[in-house]
Amino acid sequence: MKAETVKHDCAYLTDIFDKCNSLIVQIQRDNVSFIKARNAVTSFVAKLDLFHRNIRRREFYQFPSLNNIAEDVTDDQLLIYSAHIHTLQDDMKIRFAELMILLRWLTDPFISRAEEMDIRLQEEMIELQNVTAMKIRFS
Repeated sequence: MKAETVKHDCAYLTDIFDKCNSLIVQIQRDNVSFIKARNAVTSFVAKLDLFHRNIRRREFYQFPSLNNIAEDVTDDQLLIYSAHIHTLQDDMKIRFAELMILLRWLTDPFISRAEEMDIRLQEEMIELQNVTAMKIRFS
């Protein structure tokens, strides 16, 4: 039983690390813009919801290594994998929170609230939001 558990754990970790590595490659390319990096991160975080839901339902489509040996995966293992995915998602949201806020004001500075920004940027944001020429350009 222990060998089977280790085999399943290794398969799951292979699949989830493959997905993480794909994200890293996307955001570390030469000349990648903030917007493309943000899109890659938000897409990955959204996919983690899908992975979490599917793995709890024993749907291993997104986990090909685990899918190849899925018949003996226990419910306890699924709970562990599901919790890991949820923790990974929470961690990603925390690690990239500033990137998400920063990019929101870059794409449309008038929908962002200055008080949501880093305290060092709040005054500049208020000034930017009150430049009439900028309001016309973004409306």
